[in-house]
Amino acid sequence: MHYIGVDYHKKYSYVVVKNREGKVEQRGTVNNTKEEFRQALKPYQTGKAVLEATRNWGLIYDWLEEILGDVALAHPLKVRAIAEARIKTDKISADILCDLLRSNLLPEAYVPNKETRESENTLRQRMFFVRVQTMVKELAKGDKKVKLLRSIPGLGPFFSVLVAKEIDDISRFRDEKKLCTYAGLVPSTYASGGKVFHGRITKMGNKWLRWAFIEAVQPAVSCDADLFAYYQRLKMKKGANAAKVATARRLLTIVYRVLKQERLYERRNRRAIRSLAPAALVTS
Repeated sequence: MHYIGVDYHKKYSYVVVKNREGKVEQRGTVNNTKEEFRQALKPYQTGKAVLEATRNWGLIYDWLEEILGDVALAHPLKVRAIAEARIKTDKISADILCDLLRSNLLPEAYVPNKETRESENTLRQRMFFVRVQTMVKELAKGDKKVKLLRSIPGLGPFFSVLVAKEIDDISRFRDEKKLCTYAGLVPSTYASGGKVFHGRITKMGNKWLRWAFIEAVQPAVSCDADLFAYYQRLKMKKGANAAKVATARRLLTIVYRVLKQERLYERRNRRAIRSLAPAALVTS
């Protein structure tokens, strides 16, 4: 009989294998893929593995169960208490887990079946998004900038709060070009042979603003005739991806003017293009 302790990390796990007498037969790191675990544990098919019930334990547990068929899930707090009392160390590692399992001292945690765990994860994720939504509503309450930004196409409840907080004081930007540079939505420039060339966007600066405005393009052109026409014109000349970036930059320019002038944005012909815009945004 072999006992296998698994100290799980984000990208890899530390694994130790011991026999009944506690002699180490193998130890080392294993990348967190099912195939690597399968290869590492191939000589120990009759062994029993143990890992802690830390975050995201389910994936490694399922792999070990499929490979070995016998897996124990350790209760983190109880393991720590026993380790401190009996092994004189507060480090929860593969060795400690393995020794507790081998000595029949392992405090086990309850393991729901896979279907139940998947349902729990779905519900917990839903709860997380509900909390975020509530937090965003609280942040938006009474904020004049958020109210102004909500009038801009593509900026819904979440993006309007995000943009307001990431930009903060609009007066710190001399003009809209400075704001676009801050968001990394300006093309890179280089000179050669006396000529100036423009390449892809720099992607330098505030990545959250850049992400928000790229994501906002599709809903924006779906409800604003001017932006839709602008996007379509550029798409015909430069392709869908270039048009999307340029439209994101135009949206950011609108944001600058709305915040600087403290006025709402006025849309035109919303219904006329609603059914046309989404299909037009399919990128190549």
